[in-house]
Amino acid sequence: MAEHTGIEFVAWKEITLFHNLLKNIKTARDYFATRTEAGADDCSEVIAPSVLKLIEKPITFKAKVKLHGSNFGVALCGDELRAQSRSQFIDRSGMGRIVFEKNEAYWKSLVVPGGPQIFTVYGEYCGKGVQKGVALAQLNSVFMAVFGIDIGGRLVVEPAEIEAFLTKNGTVKLPNDVLVLPWYEKAFELDLSQDTAEKMAEVEKVLEQIDVEVRKIDTLDPWVERVFNVTGPGEGLVLYPVTFLEQVDPVPEYHTIARELFGHLAFKAKGEKHRVVAAQKAVTIAPEKASGAEAFAKLMCPEPRLEQGASTVGGYDPKLVRDFLAWMIKDVQKEGQHELEASKLTWRDVTGPINKLASAWYLQKAKEHSKSSETSSSAQ
Repeated sequence: MAEHTGIEFVAWKEITLFHNLLKNIKTARDYFATRTEAGADDCSEVIAPSVLKLIEKPITFKAKVKLHGSNFGVALCGDELRAQSRSQFIDRSGMGRIVFEKNEAYWKSLVVPGGPQIFTVYGEYCGKGVQKGVALAQLNSVFMAVFGIDIGGRLVVEPAEIEAFLTKNGTVKLPNDVLVLPWYEKAFELDLSQDTAEKMAEVEKVLEQIDVEVRKIDTLDPWVERVFNVTGPGEGLVLYPVTFLEQVDPVPEYHTIARELFGHLAFKAKGEKHRVVAAQKAVTIAPEKASGAEAFAKLMCPEPRLEQGASTVGGYDPKLVRDFLAWMIKDVQKEGQHELEASKLTWRDVTGPINKLASAWYLQKAKEHSKSSETSSSAQ
């Protein structure tokens, strides 16, 4: 366990799929339609009326290429510095080396008198040995691609402003293994003010445009090609609701969005090779439906989710199968509630089929890896 410090761990907001975003908005509208008391805005279970008010007008979304790596962060509080994964602080080994081996002085230099004293820089830890099946896997080194900074609950997401912050307005250079992820070449406008058939038909047309772009990225990651001269697939896009960027405290010099608002409205669209739900399109209005429990298990447990689970628990070892299955069930429950409801199933219906499918896959992979290791040892 990481040692205790004065720095508070602040995770990057979970990015949902678009149909989950729509479902959450509809749930909130239905909830508050029957409640008129002033205190209703305090309900933490649904999106607040103040947020629903904001989306009565069309929203412009800008996108950033979704890199296939590991979520990573650098947290600072005065002279304290920590590296973090998606869920916890980490030590100086592994991913932490990119912070502490040669960049510790750089990161600490960002805390200056008169500037923010507490903040977290978020990015994707990418490159050699991190993930497979993407252009980034061909690189010979690792790096951090920064996509956001949390300062007092406000997120700096504009690439030019992120770079200004990280370079002290151009007075220092970024480390060679720290890059700023730019906006994708296209933006999109979505009107989520109503869930009528007419409005949803308009939304569907925009989603088709997003799907086209994700299909392109699934073949060629344009940012990786441009920066590293390496060709290969990317993971998809993350869509940012930039309509709500504003210059307010605690950092009025930057255009920021409230952290919670970003969490409600940002969404991701993954290419076919990286979807953890076996959907036909990258982004849809409605969740996929399964014809039964076994079909639901296949829908929610495609290869990318299975591989993600194996990576999370530490690889392919029969001794880890219980940990793997526990992770799979928890992850599907976290991300598959709307698919479950659409399929008219219960968790009791699908837990057995998920365990059966995931267990067979994992043990087969563990067997293959064991044989591969034995072959390598024999060759030596």
